[in-house]
Amino acid sequence: MLIKIKFLAPTNYKGSRYKATVKDGDNFQFSATVPSTYTSGTGDALAAAEEVSEKVRQLGATNVKGYDVQIVGAYDGDLFATMSPFYND
Repeated sequence: MLIKIKFLAPTNYKGSRYKATVKDGDNFQFSATVPSTYTSGTGDALAAAEEVSEKVRQLGATNVKGYDVQIVGAYDGDLFATMSPFYND
């Protein structure tokens, strides 16, 4: 599955944050938002992607142990990641 990660700029009430969204057709959509730690690199974006993959795992198949999440690219200011399942033995 593909995860879209968007940077959300600070407002008067909230600091910077990253929102990760995964959608499977029109069936379901999950999202997770994590605060920015203001570090360089994609660590905060990856944390948001891992958070949303955990939500998918909790509500998905019972034999999925977790997801391997990797940032795969960027387009138009957004980052994209993939999540590949790994299974229980």
